[in-house]
Amino acid sequence: MVVAPPTPQAPPRVEMRLTSIFKANTQAYQDKTKRRALNEGGTAAGKTYAILQLLLYILNQAKGAWVVSVVSESVPHLK
Repeated sequence: MVVAPPTPQAPPRVEMRLTSIFKANTQAYQDKTKRRALNEGGTAAGKTYAILQLLLYILNQAKGAWVVSVVSESVPHLK
């Protein structure tokens, strides 16, 4: 991830490589007829990374301050 320094007139700009899973999650999020998105795949499929990308996307679009907690049933999942 690359973070560009802020300027007086603009906030910092973040550039990310977007995954195909992120793109599918974004389409599901924007489709108001869908209530949930299911992320399937193996241990190195990029599901967690794509979901965190989607959270950043949603928070970037949101108005006001938000607090997001990323939790797991056990500590090893978060490492």
